[in-house]
Amino acid sequence: MKKPFSMKILSLALLAFATASVHSTPASTNSQETVLKCKGNGLNDAISQILEQREPVENLGVVLANIHDFPPELIKSAKQELKFSDRLQIICVVKGSLADQLGLKPGDQLIQINSLYVSRGQAALQQFADRVIPEVDWNGSIDTTIIRDGFGQNHSIKAGSSRS
Repeated sequence: MKKPFSMKILSLALLAFATASVHSTPASTNSQETVLKCKGNGLNDAISQILEQREPVENLGVVLANIHDFPPELIKSAKQELKFSDRLQIICVVKGSLADQLGLKPGDQLIQINSLYVSRGQAALQQFADRVIPEVDWNGSIDTTIIRDGFGQNHSIKAGSSRS
């Protein structure tokens, strides 16, 4: 059975729209992650580069960075636009991860996990990997302290809560 002319046009328009939507999605975007976005293209490029170089923190499901991870010419912009400092800040949250279940978001600055303070400075990420990750019982209760939009917040998940 032949489709009426108007149905053919509608079908072609829907196909064109679907094809355009697929092709306009950047190849680096992963629908399983929420990534920090900003106005400055240079900052977005720097964040994309960090994401290409780092795997999410195992157990927590975030990619972390601080001001020391940006090229010198972008440090001022990263401080002003994204509020980056020498604290570790979340730039990506993996959907369904522990961080996602805790309600953590890109842009949050990590202050503490359970009773362990998160280091600051140029070596903060290495110190986090060496000191915090091995000490936390990732299958137990998790309490985090973060700074979001300039305000301190606590986010917790209790042992035995449903986790993916």
